[in-house]
Amino acid sequence: IETNGNNCFASVPVLAGACLIPVGTDLGVFAMAFLLFTSLGVLATNQFHKWAHVEHPGSIVRRLQRWHLILPSDHHAIHHAAPYATHYCITTGWLNPVLRVVDFHRRMERFVLVLTGVEPRREEP
Repeated sequence: IETNGNNCFASVPVLAGACLIPVGTDLGVFAMAFLLFTSLGVLATNQFHKWAHVEHPGSIVRRLQRWHLILPSDHHAIHHAAPYATHYCITTGWLNPVLRVVDFHRRMERFVLVLTGVEPRREEP
């Protein structure tokens, strides 16, 4: 409950809304499937992140990590090393290279600064 509870609550309104989508068309089926699989990803995100921190995960988890279907420990370890400024994706890590290339996180920091006046936290050297 502690690991996955918040994500379950966040997924409930999305899944409830998905129940209202008429599935009589291809677009409806696509929308329903998209929301279902996105919700499943959200539901599993914290668990995958937790397993990336486990020293000796089970054999199935290790295999999924090795295949990069869930977040591998070595990939996530980069996030926990100085300068602590990359590899924020905690489900599979697939988006980390894309987000780095488009400088997503720095752009978001600037956006938050302009919007709120709050400076991003800086790590001590």
